[in-house]
Amino acid sequence: MVASPGSAVRFGVLGTLAVSAGQQRLHPGGPRARAMLAALLLEANRTVPISRLVEAVWERVPPATAEHQIRKIAADLRSRIPHAQETLVTDGPGYRIVVDEDRLDLLRFDRALDEARRRVTVDGEAAALETALGLYRGRILPDSRSPVLAAAAAALEDRCLSARERLLELRLEQGRAHDAVGELIPLVAEHPLRESLCALLMVALYRTGRQADALRVYHDLRNLLAEQLGIDPGAAVNDRYQQILRGEPGLGTPHAARHGWSAGPSHPVPPPRSLPPDLPDLTGREAELQRLLEHLRPAPGGPADRRAARVVAVDGMAGGGKTALAVHAAHHVADGYPDGQVFLDLHGFSPHRGPVTPHDALGTLLRAVGVPADRVPDDPADREGLWRGATADRRLLLLLDNAASSDQVRPLLPAGPGCLVLVTSRPRLAGLDGAVTFPLPLLPTADALAFLGRVLGARRVAAEREAAAELVVLCGHLPLALRVAASRLADRPHWSLAHLVERLREEPLRLDELTVEHRGVRAALHPSYAALPPRHRELFRLLGVHPGPDFDRYAAAALTGLAPAAAEAILEDLLDARLLLQRVPGRYAFHRLVRALARETADRDPRLVHDARRRLLDHYLRAADEAAGLLGPRREALRPAERGHRPAATPPLRDAADALDWFGAERDNLLAVLARAGGTG
Repeated sequence: MVASPGSAVRFGVLGTLAVSAGQQRLHPGGPRARAMLAALLLEANRTVPISRLVEAVWERVPPATAEHQIRKIAADLRSRIPHAQETLVTDGPGYRIVVDEDRLDLLRFDRALDEARRRVTVDGEAAALETALGLYRGRILPDSRSPVLAAAAAALEDRCLSARERLLELRLEQGRAHDAVGELIPLVAEHPLRESLCALLMVALYRTGRQADALRVYHDLRNLLAEQLGIDPGAAVNDRYQQILRGEPGLGTPHAARHGWSAGPSHPVPPPRSLPPDLPDLTGREAELQRLLEHLRPAPGGPADRRAARVVAVDGMAGGGKTALAVHAAHHVADGYPDGQVFLDLHGFSPHRGPVTPHDALGTLLRAVGVPADRVPDDPADREGLWRGATADRRLLLLLDNAASSDQVRPLLPAGPGCLVLVTSRPRLAGLDGAVTFPLPLLPTADALAFLGRVLGARRVAAEREAAAELVVLCGHLPLALRVAASRLADRPHWSLAHLVERLREEPLRLDELTVEHRGVRAALHPSYAALPPRHRELFRLLGVHPGPDFDRYAAAALTGLAPAAAEAILEDLLDARLLLQRVPGRYAFHRLVRALARETADRDPRLVHDARRRLLDHYLRAADEAAGLLGPRREALRPAERGHRPAATPPLRDAADALDWFGAERDNLLAVLARAGGTG
């Protein structure tokens, strides 16, 4: 049956899957088509990869033709749904349902929950929750067969139940205890192990004069928990039990608590406010701050337009000022997150400790949002589930600093679409689906000079303008290095900038000069090196032997004896770890301070350095000989520096043009290698 062309198609997932146009019900097709449509609607206005749709459609192992069948199902859905070309769109590696909240009950549900959070009165919040729950039509997607859809449906059921539970709390605050009892008795029968519901029923019965029945609810719960799980009721229910036994007057009257753990203590838990102090002024970074704030501020339409928390990941080199910028930006937007702002250092790259595990981080976060310590479960899955439930209906700002990887961050992401997560990390967190990545560049010269002027005084910097500019270069435009250098100069007013510049020109001593009280550039960079696998650490050290400005995979292979492809894979990992730079595809370089660390670590093994230098010289001699042969007759072949040594592979050069390009790219490296060879013999 096909609807008239002008009818707006509406969808429903808060019950059985429903599709209609006007007064007409539409049939999207068989079980697989319904499963695919449900998966798309649960992620409305977001692209769902085909691989995810395959998991949603097939209950067990999908057939080899699953992706092809997904495309056929999409075509069939488009033939059944009016205006499907605008509603069901192909987007890169997947599909997306494009709908506004008037056409999908789930979006209206989200909007109503968001409105409930914003209401400042009990009656206003209750009215918004009634609107949200009025959209619930019964068990959500009851014919879901795949584990993916079943899990999504269960999560949505839990959100509805939490909303209903909150509404019943408000019923008690409104003095409607009799109404609450009538709703709570069947609800507790349906969810007999949900302690928060039992606690609400106990309070409701107590307020209607049924103290004995309230105590019976507690004993029934305790017996059931002991029989099925071998545990006792939690602290919140025990508190209610003791209050009822004592006949506390305060429990018998409504109180308008607005925050706190559901069915927990009577006193509201204040929202967390753990952001570090804001910097009074962040010299430089104005452009980066504005771009970052554009990502942090909600788009028009608010949280109901999203199905998940907004995640923005700031990445960049150690000492690049990521944390300072993130904290500054977080303070700019903090007022938009009334349920709290939480800062958590994940210690992904800290000098004297390992990364915080997701399990421990979740414990900290749960306690921060008011979950009593004795209610934080030990099981990792339960802990993650409790965190998602606790944040589902909150507007929370979470600043996760110094993350090691996407795997460390992913379990910490809150469930609420009104939440904002700001992450800082050295590596790019490509594994965080849906996250906005924000690479932070080094400090521009003008901003670096302005920073020096603010710390040292504009006159002092202006008097030695050239030395100040060279100081910025020797510090590699790195904010941490500039801060240490400025601190040393501020503590030594008799030093000129030129004097410190002269000391920094000595590369073997540069990291020592950029250290204050055992803190500085070396301490910041070394954890990135220490976190590398052994083969990566070896190549990093050997790259410090290279005297030229940059290198390719063939030079890296020569240093280690690896195949070029294997060397390139490690180079790419070092690039991701922010230990290398890349300005031209295929060519890598060190930041000057990272190169100082690489050479420092390599120099601890003189024999390793000696052998690597000979292999590198062999490589460049052989490659230059092959390139020269393409340009004309050779007068004399260049000889390897080490007889009997078989040099590593050289770049494939096809003709004279390739040879000229190679010489152009490698000119500075050839001169540096030959100069080093002449100096060391």
